[in-house]
Amino acid sequence: MATPPPAAVRAVLRLLLVVTLVNYVAQIPYYLVLYYLPHGTAPSARSVALLGLTLGWFLLGYTALRARRGWGRPVLLGFLCVEALFYLRAFLSGAVAHQLDHPDVVVRAVFVIGYASGATAAAAAYLLIRYRGALLAPPPGG
Repeated sequence: MATPPPAAVRAVLRLLLVVTLVNYVAQIPYYLVLYYLPHGTAPSARSVALLGLTLGWFLLGYTALRARRGWGRPVLLGFLCVEALFYLRAFLSGAVAHQLDHPDVVVRAVFVIGYASGATAAAAAYLLIRYRGALLAPPPGG
């Protein structure tokens, strides 16, 4: 199979960055609507730390891959596999039907964003495995 053109690789990586960051930002209204506004419950330090650590994991792998550091690919690939499997589990368990039937439009939107992020993670993981050389090769003329 032919190597994708560098512009296509950059486009996929940009899409991955945008979708993943939107998914993280979407957790704020999700938490507000489901927990804080109805119950006045602040997020636990553990949940905030976990969200921050996973975001850091993604950004570390992403920026290292973009900088063509050899260790960036496995770090990012690990994150993408965990994210894709997380959403796949919810999908296969049937939770997706319940989640997308939630009465609150904000919560439903966040679930859609999450599943889009999971699908993007799966596609990007495939590309990282399939086209390793194209993602780590120096830019033309560089």
